Amino acid sequence: MQRLADEVWEPRTQIVPPTMAAGVETSASEHPLLLDGELPRACKIKEPSVFAGDRHEVSDWLKDMKEYCQGTGVLESRWLFVLKSYLSKTLKKWVYRKQKSVTPFRSFEDFAEALKKRYIDLLEQDHHRDTLDELRYSKAQSMESFGDVFLDLMEEIKDTSTPADLIHTFKKAIPDAICLEMNKKAPSTLEEPQAVEAAYIVAETLEGRGGNRKRHAQTGGSRPNGKH
Repeated sequence: MQRLADEVWEPRTQIVPPTMAAGVETSASEHPLLLDGELPRACKIKEPSVFAGDRHEVSDWLKDMKEYCQGTGVLESRWLFVLKSYLSKTLKKWVYRKQKSVTPFRSFEDFAEALKKRYIDLLEQDHHRDTLDELRYSKAQSMESFGDVFLDLMEEIKDTSTPADLIHTFKKAIPDAICLEMNKKAPSTLEEPQAVEAAYIVAETLEGRGGNRKRHAQTGGSRPNGKH
């Protein structure tokens, strides 16, 4: 009987909370995944490191944090509570102030977007802006594919310009004939996807292929291929 017991007994998985990391004050008894004083057996996934504000680590840390919460079975409604244990003291205070404000984080996605904006890679943003400014439409590609490239680049710019500025950039990148017709069809108050959509219609109409695109616009589609 003792031999059988030795074969089926499994030690409870232990995870060392990030108490030794600089700026973190979480004790073992305060670990966010404790259930009745013990960690669940499911906790076999590697814990995220403590994020202290390195902008080059933002995306990887958010990915690790999300995988950790999913892998340990934490309810999504508690992710914000859990992730605070993996933030530096300064960032914990930032989250605390935000949660006390009139616009608190409502979800992990809200928090992730705000954290990315807080630690924007300025050199990378400059590169995206330069690429967007230099982008030019050519007859070798369709207006649809060109518009998708433009919108994809636009979405990479976190500290974004106003919609009017971005539409102006788009107009500079397309032929004058298309731009002129687009101005007649698209009010200046349109947002970027709608302005690009208007350019699709104009370009295909000028080439005698406007029927499908017009129907797409009339049904309220905002961007081809399911992109928004």
